[in-house]
Amino acid sequence: MDRELFLKKEIILKEEEKYQLTAVGVIKNLTGIIARTLSSYHEKQLEKTHFLHYFYTQIVGYATFINKQKRTNLKLQKSLFGRSKVYLESLKKQHVAPLDKDLKYNKISIGWFFPSEVFEDYYQKFCTCTELFEMPSVVEAFFHKWIDTDYPLSVRQYIRYLKDDLLSFWNATCAYIKEIIQMVGKQVLFNPQQSAQTDLIKDTAWSDTYEILRSKLQQTDSPLSFDSGVDFRNYLIQIAHYRLQNLRVKYTPKEESFDFYPDWEQEPEEETEMMDSCSVVDVDIQNAYEVAYAISIILLNPAHPLHKRLTQGIESKVDILIRKAVKGQTYSQIVEEKYNLYPENSCFNKTVVKTRKEYERLRKMLQDRFVELKKEQEKVSHPIYLSDNK
Repeated sequence: MDRELFLKKEIILKEEEKYQLTAVGVIKNLTGIIARTLSSYHEKQLEKTHFLHYFYTQIVGYATFINKQKRTNLKLQKSLFGRSKVYLESLKKQHVAPLDKDLKYNKISIGWFFPSEVFEDYYQKFCTCTELFEMPSVVEAFFHKWIDTDYPLSVRQYIRYLKDDLLSFWNATCAYIKEIIQMVGKQVLFNPQQSAQTDLIKDTAWSDTYEILRSKLQQTDSPLSFDSGVDFRNYLIQIAHYRLQNLRVKYTPKEESFDFYPDWEQEPEEETEMMDSCSVVDVDIQNAYEVAYAISIILLNPAHPLHKRLTQGIESKVDILIRKAVKGQTYSQIVEEKYNLYPENSCFNKTVVKTRKEYERLRKMLQDRFVELKKEQEKVSHPIYLSDNK
């Protein structure tokens, strides 16, 4: 076989491999098709584009095959879905979706999420299209056009798919909500006496948040919309926070104790996000948990405008509170590290008792101060800000 015939055969074999021509039924007998093409194509100079056009139009009859079988050929549909996913993956490697940056979700890319339901919508458009598809590359271009139009997904497209009740998108969102619950749970479920109920509270908050979102998106009188993925994420954080808070109270009948965030080593970005998501809160001073939560945000943010007034004159004692509630130290450990006293010292036990009493007094003092600050701001119609964002 001379070089030109060899090149022609290689071109056909690569097309077969790339587009699965035999598997989807375009070609019945590959060997026969190759022989027929090589014997009938007599152009003196081999030009690949021209050769392929001849192969698909004069030998294979690709356009006729597509027109007859695109509505019923499941192998063709599956092959085109696979090719579309490969194309979308190539785009994904080149660009990070803005929606993924906003959602901060690393398990999957929602911005490049391409389930079968989306492709099926494209395929219906393909089936009703009257365009003449003479070659597989023309078919691919049709699907690429739709992918380029829709991807990466914006938050509006993402929400539209949720409103259209696409199961794959709801499954992805359900997993995302679970991650949100885990993150917010670190800030809400920190009391030791709650450890036995923690899983129950998180699971219930997870399902509640999911149902609340579904219900809100299904409303037609006041449709829910978001300008960015950040808005959507913060919306879920707020729902998760209040569901966890309410469930915590429900499953913890004991009197709420005053505590702070437990995860002292958490990522700064996550801590800031939690503060920002609850930046302005109408704190119910009759709710011990809300008061404790607000105080914890202020104390863990020294730059907060209320930090100085809340801690003035008791700065050193606040350190005891943080050691106990945030770092989880025992009173004995606090005495050892803060006062450099140890059990063999005659003042050790006395100092431990004193530290415990100071801790209890300090909790009460901070609660009283916060309530007074809240009342002062209410008089001048200014809400209490739980972060520096105003």
